[in-house]
Amino acid sequence: MYLDDKLFYNSVILKNKVPAMTEVYFEHHQIGQYFKTVAICSNTGVEVSVSGPINTPQSRRQDLAYKKLIYVLNKGSKK
Repeated sequence: MYLDDKLFYNSVILKNKVPAMTEVYFEHHQIGQYFKTVAICSNTGVEVSVSGPINTPQSRRQDLAYKKLIYVLNKGSKK
């Protein structure tokens, strides 16, 4: 694990399908020539991961992981 980030995202723009202020943890792992970024929702414990080339900017990987996390959380709330 290279970096643990704790970021706060305001998800009001996502039609309130997740709490207005959700704490999301990011983990970044280098695996050979690839990076794996994991996003974890502190409220639910749900985690998702994305991977890509090592030259992909960290902000882009975090953005993709966050969007995937929101998708998974919203998908689970429709049941």
